[in-house]
Amino acid sequence: QLLRSELFRVELDNSDSSFNKKIREAVTQKIPNIVIIGEREATSGQLTLRRYCTKEQITMTKEKFLSRLLTVRKQRIMDNFEDVKI
Repeated sequence: QLLRSELFRVELDNSDSSFNKKIREAVTQKIPNIVIIGEREATSGQLTLRRYCTKEQITMTKEKFLSRLLTVRKQRIMDNFEDVKI
């Protein structure tokens, strides 16, 4: 709800598909930001971000993730390249 209130498009995949299949489908659909909240993230209160076109996965707090999205949108940063740092 917080992301939607900031006018970000959000889609939740709560299907019974396996974890890897969900990620593979998201990559196939070229979804730019894949947020992973598994059991480990739920217990730690964090989330894991996987960007399209990069293999790196970053674990961060929800607040840091929202701040990152707002910065990328405000400054129009193309952060899907490995040489771009935020």
